[in-house]
Amino acid sequence: MTHTSHNLPLETRLASYLSHPRYEAQDASAIARGMGVFAKERPALRAILKEWEQDGKIIRIKQAKYILAPPKSTTLTGRVQHLRNGKLFFIPDAAATTQLQALFSLQDQAITELPIAPQRSCGAMHGDKVRISIKLPPKHFQRQHKTAYTPSVPPEARVEEILERKRTEWVGIYRSGGKFGYVTGDGITAPKHIKITQKPPSNIKIGIAVCLQATRYPIGNMEAEGHISAILGYPGDAEADTLISLHRHGIRTEFPAEALEEAAQLPTLIPESEYAKRDDWRHTTVFTIDPESAKDFDDAICVQEQENGWQLAVHIADVSHYVAPGGPLDQEACLRGNSTYLPGRVIPMLPPRLSDDLCSLREGKDRLTKLCLMHINKQGKIYRAEFRNAVICSCARLRYEQVLGVIENKSTTGKAAVDQAILSAHQLAQLLRRNRIKNGSLELESAELTLITDETGRVTDVATEHSDAAHQLIEELMLAANECVAKALTD
Repeated sequence: MTHTSHNLPLETRLASYLSHPRYEAQDASAIARGMGVFAKERPALRAILKEWEQDGKIIRIKQAKYILAPPKSTTLTGRVQHLRNGKLFFIPDAAATTQLQALFSLQDQAITELPIAPQRSCGAMHGDKVRISIKLPPKHFQRQHKTAYTPSVPPEARVEEILERKRTEWVGIYRSGGKFGYVTGDGITAPKHIKITQKPPSNIKIGIAVCLQATRYPIGNMEAEGHISAILGYPGDAEADTLISLHRHGIRTEFPAEALEEAAQLPTLIPESEYAKRDDWRHTTVFTIDPESAKDFDDAICVQEQENGWQLAVHIADVSHYVAPGGPLDQEACLRGNSTYLPGRVIPMLPPRLSDDLCSLREGKDRLTKLCLMHINKQGKIYRAEFRNAVICSCARLRYEQVLGVIENKSTTGKAAVDQAILSAHQLAQLLRRNRIKNGSLELESAELTLITDETGRVTDVATEHSDAAHQLIEELMLAANECVAKALTD
């Protein structure tokens, strides 16, 4: 921050200084130095600070530091979070988080949530985007505690406007009662009681799960209303439970025609001009390691021992080559956020044309990748990392069980070069793991659960998959690549 002009009145200069975007709470001496106030003006400056504090224009917080008093109320935007215990919270968006820090003069602490009293929720439900107002604690509290905010006494939060509803459909159980019956929801993703406003389908039964189109949201004494748009089946049935989960969480199962059309127009073959732009790794020992049940393969590795250590290449499927920013595929992927895994079923983030084909690093197929190429010395230190566009042709699609067999010298992949690469990768991964734990990384051992289903989709068993040397191999090498990316972005 620069000194304010001495040609202006002291009060004007002080107001400008305190309202500067980079201003942080300071005491009177620091303010005087920051403003470049002459020694003869300092008594006048202190008198102004005292007067403004009495008038409520500024607030003196701990360590006798001053901040401009925030307005009596302010509005912020964010999302509503509804916990299972019935409590409501406001989760601020990025802009609101910044406003809150400035409002309460918190330099080293972020406010991540504010409570909302049920009577001040304006009918907002879980996930809704809202605009809220907040009011500061009373002045006597500020004077007593020398602060505008303490975590033990949060400010009052009130939903002023619902900007966007998270859900336009609800899932619940159909009950008899009234003219057309009603539906009971879980109280979080759907209201507890929903009045049916249209005659339901003739084949509907009491106790069956249904999907409703919301026509009125519960606000105050007004009950929720909707009409049945689909019958999902009886809870407990495998297919019905899957449909209930999909609808309850708003998971999109169908791709819009525009996204499918964009995917269909993508070329199957890689043009020669694209090969010329990329590092060619098709004739190196690049392979994938995934669970037996994996449907797509989006990462591959290549480990080569060198005189002074290792060269580690981590390849990730180059989705960005195929998905144009802002296009139908990109927009749909942003709405989905991720692929969703259910027992015996995967709802992909991208259409199968991409997720199962062009962006799946299949064995024996040329595929485009983003490459993180790391050079690691014998002590396990990554001393250079490069990022490139590449093309690969995976020489093996390996399962964890196969890799573990090679590591334990119990079996072979049938390819000597792949076996040697696995052993080199294992040696490197264990070194990286020892260094990571030595440097204070947490070692969390947790079993991964896999649901076993029959031909009808019903879960018949639960298998436990523990982290062994094969899992650790992939974990450590992917973590190394992630750390290099993070460092590059930070730098």
